Amino acid sequence: MPGSDVWGFWDHTKRELAAVALDAQLDALPEYTTAHLQTYRVSFASLGGVRVSGYFTHPTSDDPREFPGLLTFPGYGGAVCPPVEEASLGYACLALDPRGQGQSAAAYPMQRGKLTHQPEDLWNCGLRGAYADALRGLDFLESRDQVDARRLVVAGTSGGGGLTLACCSIDDRPLAAAVHVPFLCRLVWAAENVATHPFREAGEYLEQHPESRDVILANYRYFDPSELAERLTCPTIVSVGMKDETCPASTILPTFERIAGVKALAVYPDLVHAHSPDFHRHQWNWLARYVWR
Repeated sequence: MPGSDVWGFWDHTKRELAAVALDAQLDALPEYTTAHLQTYRVSFASLGGVRVSGYFTHPTSDDPREFPGLLTFPGYGGAVCPPVEEASLGYACLALDPRGQGQSAAAYPMQRGKLTHQPEDLWNCGLRGAYADALRGLDFLESRDQVDARRLVVAGTSGGGGLTLACCSIDDRPLAAAVHVPFLCRLVWAAENVATHPFREAGEYLEQHPESRDVILANYRYFDPSELAERLTCPTIVSVGMKDETCPASTILPTFERIAGVKALAVYPDLVHAHSPDFHRHQWNWLARYVWR
């Protein structure tokens, strides 16, 4: 179980992040703007001054009310698109590319999608930065006039699901979370026991750096959602595909069991690592339960 060193590490990281000015920049995108939705390409400063990017779409209304804020992430190695669907459901949504991915890749160059970048360096590894980027996404939403900062939720799939679990474990601002077939679960165990992509990358790095094996595995504890989930108290819905070899049930189910708060599990016996329209519907129902009560 994570000791005080893990939570002390994240407390320090949050203090370091808070000392960085957000410095948000927004550029309107007319091609994604309608009479009812406004979309921007955004960037802002995160941990270490690294600028990360994404899209922010919010409903427009003559009513000055604020909308619930939704933070989403891409899958591992992917990139976000303007969150038009999310905004059409009434959310002011930030779709964020963490460092090393999508629009944020140029600001923090590393091999495509490698969130496990430089794992032997606890304070400068890619995962610390990516998780801090997720927390900074909440800061951005809080800063927007269109967002009710008391109603923030987070959702993601695959690598975005792992980021969602971590973000909501480290930070207590989200009211609810929705997580589809998440990556990164049981990272410490999977790095040595799951041979399929993307866990294979972590395993290969261990094989290539045997002299750093113990340090790397110890560092992964700080980022493993199955370790952090003991502090995940916001209501969380999780899905698992029983034929998923990319993010197998052996990583997701034990992580789900460790979630501390109200939780629900959607099990799909025939689902591989793929989108599920059924879970998509459950996700929106779950989040709406907590932001429109």
